[in-house]
Amino acid sequence: MAFYDDLLAATEAERRAFLSIPLLQQSIAGGISLQAYTAFLTEAYHHVKHTTPLLMMCGGRLPERLEWLREAVGEYIKEEMGHQEWMTSMPAVPMPRRSEAGRPCRLPS
Repeated sequence: MAFYDDLLAATEAERRAFLSIPLLQQSIAGGISLQAYTAFLTEAYHHVKHTTPLLMMCGGRLPERLEWLREAVGEYIKEEMGHQEWMTSMPAVPMPRRSEAGRPCRLPS
């Protein structure tokens, strides 16, 4: 467990900073509003939607000498597949629309 202990020690400040984010604190305590959760998922949708295609492109460009990494990318792809459908199947999460310029539209706050 030496690596894990070293990793915990090396990331202590970052973990504390992450865990102190107000929205995260509210969600851990069960106090996040449906409106805030919906807004979060709406913004996260674009990241989730593009993760799998980017990973596929990355895996396809890895040379044979990095086969171990290609296999790891493949496992991550399997884990990420379908998350955007899951997010948009939730009644509270509106399907993201595009503006006339082709950029994602932000929901009003």
